[in-house]
Amino acid sequence: MDRKIIHSGQIPPSGGQTRVYIGPMTNAPGCSIPPLAGRLKPKNITLLSFNARGLTNNMVELDQCTKEYGIDIVLVQETLLKPNSPKSCTLAGYVQLRTDRTDAPLGGTAVYYKRSLQCCPIDLPTLSNIEATGCRLAMTGHRTLVIVSIYLSPSKKLLRSDIEALLALGDAVILFGDFNCKHTNWGCAVSNPGGNKLAKLSRKLKFDIVAPLTPTHYPDDLVSRPSTIDIAITKEIALNVDCIEPIYRLVSDHRPVLLRLGPPAGGWPKPMIKITDWKRVSTALEEVDTPALNNIPDVIETTDEIDSSIGALTNHIRTVVKKCSREVPASVDRRKLPADALELLRAKNAALRLAYAYPLERIGPEHVLSNVVRSVKTSLDPLDDLPPVSLDEVQELVKGLKARKAPGLDGINNKAIKCFPLTLLSLLVTIFNACLKNSYFLPSGRKPRPNHSCPQQALRLVEYITEGFKTKKRTVAVFFDVAKAFDRVWHAGLIHKLYLLKVPDRLTLIIHNFLSDRHFVFRHENTHSSRRTIKAGVPQGSALSPLLYSVYTNDIPRSSSGVQLALFADDTALYLRGQTERNICPHLQKAIEELARWFQTWRIESRLKGMLGRNSKLSLRNKRTLYLMCIRTVLTYASPVFAHAAPKRLKKLQVLQNKFCRTATNAHWCVKNSVLHRDLDLPSIHKYMKDASERFFATAESHPNPLLSTAVAYEAPPPPIISSVGHGISSPTRLTISQPKSKGSEN
Repeated sequence: MDRKIIHSGQIPPSGGQTRVYIGPMTNAPGCSIPPLAGRLKPKNITLLSFNARGLTNNMVELDQCTKEYGIDIVLVQETLLKPNSPKSCTLAGYVQLRTDRTDAPLGGTAVYYKRSLQCCPIDLPTLSNIEATGCRLAMTGHRTLVIVSIYLSPSKKLLRSDIEALLALGDAVILFGDFNCKHTNWGCAVSNPGGNKLAKLSRKLKFDIVAPLTPTHYPDDLVSRPSTIDIAITKEIALNVDCIEPIYRLVSDHRPVLLRLGPPAGGWPKPMIKITDWKRVSTALEEVDTPALNNIPDVIETTDEIDSSIGALTNHIRTVVKKCSREVPASVDRRKLPADALELLRAKNAALRLAYAYPLERIGPEHVLSNVVRSVKTSLDPLDDLPPVSLDEVQELVKGLKARKAPGLDGINNKAIKCFPLTLLSLLVTIFNACLKNSYFLPSGRKPRPNHSCPQQALRLVEYITEGFKTKKRTVAVFFDVAKAFDRVWHAGLIHKLYLLKVPDRLTLIIHNFLSDRHFVFRHENTHSSRRTIKAGVPQGSALSPLLYSVYTNDIPRSSSGVQLALFADDTALYLRGQTERNICPHLQKAIEELARWFQTWRIESRLKGMLGRNSKLSLRNKRTLYLMCIRTVLTYASPVFAHAAPKRLKKLQVLQNKFCRTATNAHWCVKNSVLHRDLDLPSIHKYMKDASERFFATAESHPNPLLSTAVAYEAPPPPIISSVGHGISSPTRLTISQPKSKGSEN
């Protein structure tokens, strides 16, 4: 859209700054979702850093400079702009990002990037002394770049914490601007404390300092000497610096610095793939007289011997597979997804993984079951005798492994396990039996239960509803979605339920070992958090986790009043059939209350929130996509045929779309429906159906089937004197073109 909308938001008060974004509107009023980026992912990038000492007087020449030098991204310092003029100093064809200083005069930073670039704003951490504005740029043949405009006031010190926070924004970072740091390493006559500290940090934090060969700052007084303080800091940048030089344009005591980056001279290295000769692997594994396997004891009894045996076997398999593998250039003829689609998929998967914080609430003493784990661990004596694992069982399991599955953390492929001779399979049997004897847990593989899926429960519900149709009965259903189901399993409660189910003691201890002493680390791009203990939940991706969750929910209450219960993993449904809703609802409500009490007792949180609701965490773009793909297609299915219905009937469809617009954007009641439709780029139902009908009948007129072409050319007789309410008789195509507009929307 051509219209420009301003999104602004305050960052923490300690910064005394206001962030402003000016660009094309992609969200409803009041939304703070980042704008949609362009599609261009360049191989080369041209940056311009400029300390303006007042941006307003330089805009005309800055516009000419960007066109003359082909600037992709402009980084400006000391803009001297204030939040009360958010639309000032815009560049045609560029998106403006600003961080204005509010607690003191002067200062301020800005970034301008071309609208065509696949670039977007980023949220910066709270900084003590540095003022910054940043963006994230997708490149072709290179990882995503984080580019930040930097301004450090001469009166403030350079802090290591600020540099570390900025370098942690991504895997590849460019910090470009006025650092006010002088050092002889980058051409200054003398070094100041900031320059000395920056030089030391470059060695400790392993980043590069890129500076032009000539001075960039010419003070107004005649006493001070010119210096180079407009520099760039790069980390993990695999691009060549084609040039970095000041240009003698614009009006300021600082010269603008031009930085051009491009791919290496020889181009990017060719992608390689690894090919393994599995016949050689099978032959090599038959040789058991190797140093690694000779270290495995004949009798495995203790947990230390189990660990050493597993380590020796793993190293042996890795060595054999590595010797039988070779790297070859990847074929360029294989058809694959475009790079931008792959990056979007990676971003989506990363967002899904990081969408929810891990539940770390402390297990309170309000339940008498809180001491079950402690009692099981200290007093449970595993006296039961489990039958040992046999060689036939292991052979059957290995035979059922899927060769195309991805390897686990040890890197061993299922194909390698299928190549095991009888000697190695016998070794596996010995290790498994030692684990059972010591109640020692081994990491499990990723293998779902066969012939168990959600569609089977859905089929059961559909059959139940269909049977009700035959007897003219209605079915009412309530669906529960357990929030973070696998992450909410209470360990003490699970062990208690295993004990009540009389699971063998050794297996209970193995499961307790499986759940205990687990940790997690949060990783954001190149930064890792400290290690934290996992206090609830079962590991996702393990074949044992769905079974443990089923055990945990096995005692879910079943109503005695005929209410049906359907369960699959974290999906729960209650439904009942009856003659009228008045007869069904009391029984269903009683079952819901009973189920809610059970959820509360066992610390399970259920949710009935919609994906498109006001509190949904989906982005506005994804909400709009879901509506277009899943809801509007149902509302307007076969619309060319029923478009001649009464206007009051069609108005109900428009009302539904109006409700979606208001709910998805969380807009205030005073915002008009026409504004929401315009900002979401949604046509009204009437216009959409009209366009669809015109396309449909235009195609049908030239259809070779005479029945279709005759139906299009049909002309209705004149309407009777007393017509039906709404309209008389007419053909769908005529009425579709002449339908009135629905209120509350604009075409």
